[in-house]
Amino acid sequence: MAQVLVVYGTTEGHTRLIAETIVYWLQEDGHQASAIDASAIDSETILNSVDRVIVAGSIHQGKHQPALAHIVVKERKRLSSLPTAFLSVSLTAQLDDAQHQGEVRMCVDRFFEETGWSTPQVLCVAGALKYSQYDWMKRALMKAISAQFGGDTDTSQDYIYTDWDALRQFVSDFMAGESSRNSA
Repeated sequence: MAQVLVVYGTTEGHTRLIAETIVYWLQEDGHQASAIDASAIDSETILNSVDRVIVAGSIHQGKHQPALAHIVVKERKRLSSLPTAFLSVSLTAQLDDAQHQGEVRMCVDRFFEETGWSTPQVLCVAGALKYSQYDWMKRALMKAISAQFGGDTDTSQDYIYTDWDALRQFVSDFMAGESSRNSA
């Protein structure tokens, strides 16, 4: 079985939940797996004893987390020698129209360009609307944006849009060595 590392960057915690869920699935399938927040990684290399890496980051204001980009740049050579996958998590990924899907892909392409790393295994994952974690200004802004697209506006609760079945299938395909570039 494989030794898998999920390196993630998160702002409000949903990408952490995704990473931890993937680790659970991988362990359930008999693999050794762990997840680490890119912002918690020290200067030592983290990829010496792994067979595969999943990099996961959320998009905020058009960019993935700087700490995640930093680790990818630092570990780019090793990442290029391993089977890798990239998960790009955003609220925009839930919108099915060509314009919004194009915007998400542009963010992924920008991340690859800025880090000098890429992988053919990419999944754009719908994230979460975490009203409970926003201050009043961000809550009002996110409610207005959500309303503009016919989304959820009840700020008394959070909303998770992640397609867990599609994510699990992507991870299974990645572990089986199948290549794909799509969104869920």
